Amino acid sequence: MREILFVHPDEKLLVIYQQKLKPHFKVHSAVDGLSAVRKIRLISPQAVISEYRLPLLSGKALVRFVRSYSPTATIPFIFFSQEHFDPQALNLGANDWLSQQTTPPDVVIEKIHYHLGVKNV
Repeated sequence: MREILFVHPDEKLLVIYQQKLKPHFKVHSAVDGLSAVRKIRLISPQAVISEYRLPLLSGKALVRFVRSYSPTATIPFIFFSQEHFDPQALNLGANDWLSQQTTPPDVVIEKIHYHLGVKNV
């Protein structure tokens, strides 16, 4: 089972998405950018899904770290955010941007599978 890291400061949302994603992935979570970096170093996930606006270390800084850290430099990085789309996020190396307000959990799962190259799920 593929390991992913879901990063979001809202712990209730983290629990909800852990339950939704658990049948498809081994889900790790972090509530801020700094703990996300620690988890990335510890587990080297196969994908990161992150809020754009994070405490302690921004989403921008997190995607820069993921792209500069050799074990995760090429993994999918998806922003799943309450913020309006920021084109700079893709320039920094994010693979996708999903809106929390308009993207249902099944589409989040499909997008993760798509970026992981998983077919016919």
